[in-house]
Amino acid sequence: MTKIEELEKRLENLESQDAIRDLHRKYIYYVNSQKWDEVIDCFTQDATADIGMHGSHQGKEELSVLFKSKIAKVNEKWNGSHFVLQTIISTDGSKATKRLLPVL
Repeated sequence: MTKIEELEKRLENLESQDAIRDLHRKYIYYVNSQKWDEVIDCFTQDATADIGMHGSHQGKEELSVLFKSKIAKVNEKWNGSHFVLQTIISTDGSKATKRLLPVL
C-alpha cells in the first residue's frame, strides 16, 4: 500500500466516524423531540440495537415497535429527555459498530 493509499484509507475512516457521530447527535435530538419516524430513519434496514432493559432488536420493523411503544413511554416519564452517551466507534470497510457509554 502506498503512502497516498494509506492516507486515503485513514481519511475515509475518519470521515466515516465523523458521519456516525453526526448521526448519533441527530438520534439524540429526535429521541428527545419524540420524533419516532426520524429516530427509525437513523437505522439501516439490518441494524441491531441492544438497549439495556429493552433487549436486543433487529431491523427497522422491530425497532419501530420498540421506540413507538416502549421507549416512547419511558421518554414521557423523563419529559422528553434522557442520558447522553459517549460513543466508541469502530469501522471496518463498509461496516461500523458503535458502543455507548453513559455519562454520569
